This record gives sequence, C-alpha cells and structure tokens, in this order.
Amino acid sequence: MLIIVYLVLCLLIGIAGRHRRIGFFGFFILSLILTPVLTLLWLLATHSKFLDTELARGHVAICSECAAYQREVENVRRCVRCGAPLS
Repeated sequence: MLIIVYLVLCLLIGIAGRHRRIGFFGFFILSLILTPVLTLLWLLATHSKFLDTELARGHVAICSECAAYQREVENVRRCVRCGAPLS
C-alpha cells in the first residue's frame, strides 16, 4: 500500500513538472530517486524563475490587472526598517 502511495505522489510530481525542461518523465524519475517531497520543494523554489522564463519567451502572458498591480508594486519604494513609503 505504501508503495502505491509513493508511486502516485511521483506521478503527481511528474504532472506538475510536465511543462519544465526535463518534462514529465524527468520529474517522475527524479521524484523516484530523490523522493517526491524534495522534488516538490525544488519545483516550488524554482517556480518564479520558470514563470519569468516563460514570459520572456512569450509562452504565457500577464492580464492587464496583474500587470497594473505589478507596475504599482514596483514603483512603490518603502523603507526597509519601518515599511513607510518613500517619496
């Protein structure tokens, strides 16, 4: 029973990484070797870099609301110590 749960978790990790460079089978094999937990942590840690790469390639796009929010956040500079906006 424990082996079935382990294999199902490995399949889920493979599905989660199917759009990455090494693809489904790469992440499936990696999760078999390293455990699904470590592979999932790696997927989560590199997710923002993956999205930035996909944006640069033009494979994904940001909606106008999110783009406006991102510009708004980038333009607001805050004090590192107290968080107050700087002019």
